[in-house]
Amino acid sequence: MLNKLKEIINSIRPKNTIKALSECSKVTPKEYWLRFFGTFILVFIGATLLYVNIIFALFIALLVTLVSNNIILIYRNKKLYQQHIQSQLNLYLNLMAQLLSTDKNLLQSLKSVVISLDSPIREDLELLIFEFEHSGNPNKALDDFSKKYSHDMYLKMFHDQLKLYYREGGNAKILNEIVEEHSNYMIAVDQYTRRKGYYRQYIYFFSMFILFVPAIFLFTQRDMYNLFSLSVFGHITNSIIICAILRTIVETEKDYLNDTLIDFN
Repeated sequence: MLNKLKEIINSIRPKNTIKALSECSKVTPKEYWLRFFGTFILVFIGATLLYVNIIFALFIALLVTLVSNNIILIYRNKKLYQQHIQSQLNLYLNLMAQLLSTDKNLLQSLKSVVISLDSPIREDLELLIFEFEHSGNPNKALDDFSKKYSHDMYLKMFHDQLKLYYREGGNAKILNEIVEEHSNYMIAVDQYTRRKGYYRQYIYFFSMFILFVPAIFLFTQRDMYNLFSLSVFGHITNSIIICAILRTIVETEKDYLNDTLIDFN
């Protein structure tokens, strides 16, 4: 129980969020805090209008801001980073297969491909080339590259073939077949993500609808609604509803991040 509470506290600490974002996006601390306070002010204004009590509105604004600008923001940026990595790996595999099909040697092909890639795959490939040139053998460098992106089994298969290609000449046709399978897998993942994206939109639409239901009562039954909102029971009920919605959104974003169709482990 204590470990779970500690995990939750660490997940909503801005310091940890900024560190995590620096690893997977270009969000600066300044941009983070501007977003944080912007979200807080907007939610506070809305919560004050809906829930009447300023203290309760402050609590809701802080809760929503911490969750949306820490847990949810990290999930979204990880998803974008994940998509960027996969597209760069796919480009790397395609270019390598094409160049090796023209009978270029392995080192020349790597040097030709590296200039077409973006960070962080570019830096990883530069390190691979450096180790290859200094050791005279690409095996360890290729294995290290594969381990870093171990979620992509096609990359490991491709690198195993590159080691064979370097040692015995290899078969460019097999490389092309692996690339084709990888591209088909990427298409399937994209279609899977799009379907989950529609579900995610419905969750957000329904959540916003639930959150703004009080506005209907605010304008139609103001006196009764004010009595409810200012009561202890009203605070507890509204808190439970908001926490449930935030929990649902967090789980939705977590599921959206996971686009694994085949577990290779």
